Amino acid sequence: MGHESCGVVKAALAPEHAAGPNLGYLMTHIRAGIQHSPSDQKDLRGAVLANVEQVINDTMSGSPIVKQEAAAGRLQVVGAYYELGSGTVVFSDPIGAASRSIPASTHK
Repeated sequence: MGHESCGVVKAALAPEHAAGPNLGYLMTHIRAGIQHSPSDQKDLRGAVLANVEQVINDTMSGSPIVKQEAAAGRLQVVGAYYELGSGTVVFSDPIGAASRSIPASTHK
């Protein structure tokens, strides 16, 4: 789950932002996800969604158990975006046997 106004994602969007080792690690991974997103998703919300997608893809590719259970239909992996101002959570379509990455569009 990503959230509106995420400070770490904001920092990752600013290439001149210096960070310590822990924050630097997060920013490196967030920037990797942002670089693979469409150019129209370079705004903060788009960057947060790209990070959610990256985390899901990393989880699916890095965990044989999660991948196996999702492929078998016993587990659904869902991305989410939390809108702090309204309290709304927007969910992606579930990731399962037929898909390997989070869809670009999200649904409420």
